[in-house]
Amino acid sequence: MICAMIASIALTAAAPSEPLTDPEAIARAYLDAYVAIDLETVRSLQSEDFMFADETLVDANGDGAFVYADAEAFLGLMAEYAETHQPISARQDWDRIFESNGRVVFSGQATIYYPTDNPAEWRRWRARAVAIITVIDGRVTRHRDFVDYDGQVFDIVPAGSAH
Repeated sequence: MICAMIASIALTAAAPSEPLTDPEAIARAYLDAYVAIDLETVRSLQSEDFMFADETLVDANGDGAFVYADAEAFLGLMAEYAETHQPISARQDWDRIFESNGRVVFSGQATIYYPTDNPAEWRRWRARAVAIITVIDGRVTRHRDFVDYDGQVFDIVPAGSAH
């Protein structure tokens, strides 16, 4: 989902004004910042030993899961994605959210809008997704994505239809 979920959003996730302590609140703030590509907020919520994995997305050679075991490298990937793909907006519509023992599970649909050569149209990507965010001692230590890439849909929609 990293290549699909990371999107530059017109709205920037705001950094929490008070320290968050509830795992679900921390995970929600992290995902909001992740989708908005708010690198500063993402980093402020990550632990020093942060790890990202999309086990449903294999690398270019078809080998293994897409894994980043270094927070700084992951942030670099996010920035590179935003610059390369220039997404217009993104959203995650979660049908179910639950937390157990610091693992916050989000299940629903991800949607991203990209520019096309025609300013009156946007390219829309949609897929079912699950994100599992592990929060330990108030920090995000793991972000694991599972995306239905076989069921992903790309289509063209009128510009401005992201809402």
